[in-house]
This record gives sequence, structure tokens and C-alpha cells, in this order.
Amino acid sequence: MKKFNVTGMSCSACSAAVTRAVMKTQGVTGCDVSLLTNSMTVEGDFLDEAVISAVVGAGYGASVQGKKAEAAADGGTIADWAAAGVAYCAKTGLVQGKPGKVFAPKSTITRAEMATIMQRIAA
Repeated sequence: MKKFNVTGMSCSACSAAVTRAVMKTQGVTGCDVSLLTNSMTVEGDFLDEAVISAVVGAGYGASVQGKKAEAAADGGTIADWAAAGVAYCAKTGLVQGKPGKVFAPKSTITRAEMATIMQRIAA
């Protein structure tokens, strides 16, 4: 069982959306989202990044509780600088993430991946 912080939730529909998104993540067997504490507990054998990507894809922010966020060059955290872009790309379908719908904003992309993104933008 692992605990995550969740940001951006304001109502029970938000927590339900987060629950649905996380339950679709490979390896997740249970998810309990608390609107009161802006947190969730996730059970199963999963990648933290996959759970965070699922939450971001649903339009919210997430981080592992107790894990120090990696600093970005502008002084913010990685989640701060990437969350809005990842959410936009996930919602519009420009980028669908790595296998398991994991978004890795610091990873490099191939020429073929870039060509696919450019084609989706042009369409």
C-alpha cells in the first residue's frame, strides 16, 4: 500500500474521476481517495509514475507522500512544470505516453514519436 498526495480536487465527482483513472492503471488492485485530506491510498503492484500519470491524465496533480520532489531549473518541482502540459497532451491525445500510459516528461523521444506528434497537431 502506498500513499499519494492529490491536488486540484474540489468535489466528490473529482475524487470519483481520480479513482476511476487510477483503477485502470496496470497492477492497481485498490484505490481509496480522500477529498478531505487531498490524498489517496493505492494497493497493488504498480509503478508510482503510472499512478501519477493516471491522475494527471484525469486533470489533477499527484505526488508520492513523503518523497522529496525533484527540483526544476526554475525553482519549482517537476510536477509543477510538467503537470499542465501532461494533462493537456493526455486530454487532447497529442501524446499518449509510454506503455501503460506512463508520461515521462524528462525522457527523450524518437524521431518517429516526434513525427507522430507533429502529424496529430496538423490534423
